[in-house]
Amino acid sequence: MIAALSSEWLKIRTTRTFFWLLVALFALITLIVVAGVVGSQKQNISSAHDQLNLLGIGSLALRAQLFGIVCFVLVIALLADRRRHPRLAFLVPLVVLAWANLHGSFFLGVGAAALALLADLHQPDGTRLRSTANLVLSAIASVVTPFGAGSWSYAVGLSTNNDVARLVTEWQ
Repeated sequence: MIAALSSEWLKIRTTRTFFWLLVALFALITLIVVAGVVGSQKQNISSAHDQLNLLGIGSLALRAQLFGIVCFVLVIALLADRRRHPRLAFLVPLVVLAWANLHGSFFLGVGAAALALLADLHQPDGTRLRSTANLVLSAIASVVTPFGAGSWSYAVGLSTNNDVARLVTEWQ
């Protein structure tokens, strides 16, 4: 809701040029973080265009989903580097907190923290404990919204809604 209101405010209050510069900035931030994660994982994606299409932001419209994409990329980047920089991984709950107040895809951040814990189950106790704490803090952060725990029922309801799957382009 906040993202929708801020997006409308930006459309009304700014020039068209500034609007597109902001969209380009979000796309650039996303691209840089994805390139860093892909590069640090020794994987190869051939071009910037492929990276943007991988994230589904080829259209680059300033909508609430763009905030969700940036949050998703930040969470993945922080979790991908959690063993080298364990303290940075504790920024994930803060990103999830912002994300839960910006877009309904916030559950992906909590899911990513859960997958990180799953991957760390056979790691030393300190790593496993940090991942557990990160997951718990991310789950708590996800309900610090005006809707509280109702934000989860909204996300589940939207994700399982056949009309949304049929009518919204991004879900097809």
